[in-house]
Amino acid sequence: MSRIAIIGVGNVGAAIAFGLIPIEFIDEIFIADVNGKRLEGELIDLIQASHVLRDKNIIVTGEIEDIPNDYKIIIAAGVAAHSGKHNEIYEQNLKIVKDIISRLAANDILIVTNPSEKIAHGVGYPSIGPYHRQFGDCDRIIETKGYTNWGIASEVIRYILIEGEEGEYK
Repeated sequence: MSRIAIIGVGNVGAAIAFGLIPIEFIDEIFIADVNGKRLEGELIDLIQASHVLRDKNIIVTGEIEDIPNDYKIIIAAGVAAHSGKHNEIYEQNLKIVKDIISRLAANDILIVTNPSEKIAHGVGYPSIGPYHRQFGDCDRIIETKGYTNWGIASEVIRYILIEGEEGEYK
């Protein structure tokens, strides 16, 4: 049984959630976002997709503090990479990610928030522990594939599938 929480269901977080729905070893996807309207809209779309792709609903929502500690956490929350200067985005996103981590009981965290390598270092990766890790370099993915939410999401999904085959996400 594998349960995943996605914190931040903006463009990248929502794309990751949609991409994870068909993966059979994922039993539940918990979504959370500070933007209530966006969360509500994505929740409706994800539940509908879940019924179509899985014949049942695997999507749940709640507050960050409600995420059980046995969930794998994907942090995709933050200011969009195209909305300002990189240094300002880093400072804002670092503050957001630190706040999220301080509210989590879970310790298996995958950081996707840009710039992911710098954010991971800023929250103490790898000194926090072996389960806190960044997801590659999202800036490199954007540079290589162009800025596409699905480009980043597909890399995260590929990572989870590979980890799942090796047993970590099962």
